[in-house]
Amino acid sequence: MGCVILIITVVILYSKFIVTPNISIDQLEVQDLKGNKIELAKYQGKPLVVNYWATWCAPCHKEFPYFEEVKQRLGNEVNFVM
Repeated sequence: MGCVILIITVVILYSKFIVTPNISIDQLEVQDLKGNKIELAKYQGKPLVVNYWATWCAPCHKEFPYFEEVKQRLGNEVNFVM
């Protein structure tokens, strides 16, 4: 879990998204592996977990089973974008 928090923090700090006070999270878009845009606004109403990862990141690959377990346990209570 600590690794997940560390990775999320690092990604936020070094992300190419610069969030300014006049932009809300609803207005941000991310892309999936195929380049399709994902509008985070469509996930309103439930907590949202956005997991940024890289193919070369060994710790990222190790967290996949954890995220899958949490996703299975919480079902439709939480949205996941990975």
